[in-house]
Amino acid sequence: MKKILFILIILSTSLNLLAALTTFTAISSGLWSVTSTWDSNGVPSGTGNILIPDGITVTMDKDLVATSGNQQQTYTINGTLTEGSGTYSITIAQKTTLVVGATGSVIVSTLTINSGSGANDGDLEVNAGGSITVGNLTIDGDATNNGDITVTGNLTVGATGNFTNDSNIDIAGDLTIDNGGVFTNNSPGEVSVGGAVTDTGGGYDDTGGGILPIDLLSFEAQQVDNTASIKWQT
Repeated sequence: MKKILFILIILSTSLNLLAALTTFTAISSGLWSVTSTWDSNGVPSGTGNILIPDGITVTMDKDLVATSGNQQQTYTINGTLTEGSGTYSITIAQKTTLVVGATGSVIVSTLTINSGSGANDGDLEVNAGGSITVGNLTIDGDATNNGDITVTGNLTVGATGNFTNDSNIDIAGDLTIDNGGVFTNNSPGEVSVGGAVTDTGGGYDDTGGGILPIDLLSFEAQQVDNTASIKWQT
């Protein structure tokens, strides 16, 4: 009898862990913390899926921390998620994926993609047509960019970070790749950096357009008869 009771407890616990996550869908433009912005599930609690449809703008009035329990959850931005006139941060914790769709836009001062364990990392996926404008961006989990990312401050790929770029990243400040971090720039991706580039562990791999601007180390031009000979080093 005790064995049967133990099995029933295990089954009940497992079913609770696998219970469907709540999906919070924005139904009108408005502030994040206002009930009328969301469907009947109410204001998001931090655990559960988020959907902001195309044509809807949700304005942050607080820092957002996505925390997942035992299941993967997704924040899908097909409309606009913005901090408006405020200064806020978004933290994507383990087992959470932030997806910026083809019509999506995220505007925030600080965005952090946290690390986890293997498939439990926090994830960032920017689809073609999607965009992110952020002050400082930190990737400690996994990130893939097929859209446009504008960083008005600094971009840091942490020791556990893995960032793959297949499109455009414009960084006004510094690009830092910590020892153990990986930044892969695939063709036709381009990365523009206004500040310093620091790659502590050699984690930068480039098959794309390279990091711009490129420093011109030397330039020499000579005329030979009717031919111009030009040599340069970058």
